[in-house]
Amino acid sequence: MHLGTRLLRAFGAALAGLGVLALLTAVLSPVLAGRLAAGAVSAYPVPGRNASSGPTDSSEETSGDPSATSPAEQDAAPEPMDPIGQVASGLRELPLRTPDGPVDRLLQEPILIPSTELRDTTLQLADQLGLAGVVAAGLDTELYEITSTVAEDGTYSYFPFDDDIAAELDPEVLAANEDVVLDLSAGLIALAARDGGTRVDPETTPGAMLAYSFLRQSGLLDQSCDLQTNFAFLVGLGISPPTNGVQAETSRAVTLCGAEDPTPAWAYAKYLAALTNVGSDDGRTLDLPPAKLRELARSSFAQLRENYPDLPLGYAGEADLLLDWADRSDAIGWQPFQARAWREEAVALYSLARSTSADSRLLLGHARAGRRG
Repeated sequence: MHLGTRLLRAFGAALAGLGVLALLTAVLSPVLAGRLAAGAVSAYPVPGRNASSGPTDSSEETSGDPSATSPAEQDAAPEPMDPIGQVASGLRELPLRTPDGPVDRLLQEPILIPSTELRDTTLQLADQLGLAGVVAAGLDTELYEITSTVAEDGTYSYFPFDDDIAAELDPEVLAANEDVVLDLSAGLIALAARDGGTRVDPETTPGAMLAYSFLRQSGLLDQSCDLQTNFAFLVGLGISPPTNGVQAETSRAVTLCGAEDPTPAWAYAKYLAALTNVGSDDGRTLDLPPAKLRELARSSFAQLRENYPDLPLGYAGEADLLLDWADRSDAIGWQPFQARAWREEAVALYSLARSTSADSRLLLGHARAGRRG
């Protein structure tokens, strides 16, 4: 199972936007980086639930592509979302962690913190759960020493850390230290992103392997909205994770979190958006055709609009996506009429988003979308 490129590409480019860790700029998702980077997504504040309800138009979103815009347009472009940081203002930041807790304080630092400081904090959290030995050994393990086996359903790969962590986990300790459990999962994900360069993949980054095994084993003992959301997020960070696997883990998170928290659904939509591309192959191995991924991404934002009609997420999200496709198409001269249609749809979606929020970035995105239309 892969965690990969999303955080840093979307969630990089994006999980190089999303990213609390500028470090994630390249990795955590093309929902975090490309998903962060490729799918850089703007962060929009979520108004109160009493905000005026916007129409549930099914138009799309686009994430802006700075490489396809002029300097003036780049200045006006919506602020990209950051991979391991905020998926969107008003939404909860990924990876989820205790507000003002030890990991949160490190991730909120205005400068990139040393990996050693993040590692020390992570090990201190592991020690509180009786896992310091397992985590320290795992972080020091060389990749050539690690072997994995594929699950019977072929969806995920499991690693030796699964058995080691399962043997040390104490259900009573977990239940008595819920904040520590959440912060340890966030610390491992952040550490994996820091050490992984441009990838947060369990098959190439020991920290990601540990995060995966810890979240999976903890979830088997005590399912919770926050842990499942982090797990779904981590799965989506893979280089080429199976789309149905990410969708299944996200569905579990949505069920556990309930209708009041759009974070899991938003992260999944951004994950799909970061996978999409137009006019060229970016080298990733995808399990679905590009056209199908574009369809899924748009339908995910449409679902957000249906479930949260008074929030700008579904409108602005798809508008960002469509604008990104249009900019990329214009940059390479690919299907100019389709590019114009996407841009016009983005303008309409930004208009709907602005009916739900007065955030100035929506106005800027709206102006940028209409500039070439």
